[in-house]
Amino acid sequence: MESPNRAVIAQQLESTKASFHQLMATVPAQAWRRRGPGSAWTVKEELWHIAWGAQFMLDLIKNARRGIGLPQPPMAFADWLNALYARSRAALVSRAGIGAKYDRVHTALLNELDSIRDDE
Repeated sequence: MESPNRAVIAQQLESTKASFHQLMATVPAQAWRRRGPGSAWTVKEELWHIAWGAQFMLDLIKNARRGIGLPQPPMAFADWLNALYARSRAALVSRAGIGAKYDRVHTALLNELDSIRDDE
């Protein structure tokens, strides 16, 4: 089986990071705590969830490399826990903190990508 091109994946991660920061920059301060259209979450909670989701993806990759699969809790519980965590963490972090979280995870994702061997 042919390995995915790491350079392409790294470029996609860079592009996604730039898009995330561009999105963060376009959100005016007065919109930060508003709920998105059709959403029960504020814009701040949504943006935190994206940054935290990148961390979740990194953790999944690390677990997959160790042969550990995705946990499968009941969906209603997973949804409740997801919302509780995202909302509680978003309440504690600033706009700069969300960007910094994303950047830390982004760097860790690139490091993880670089550490993957061709035989994995």
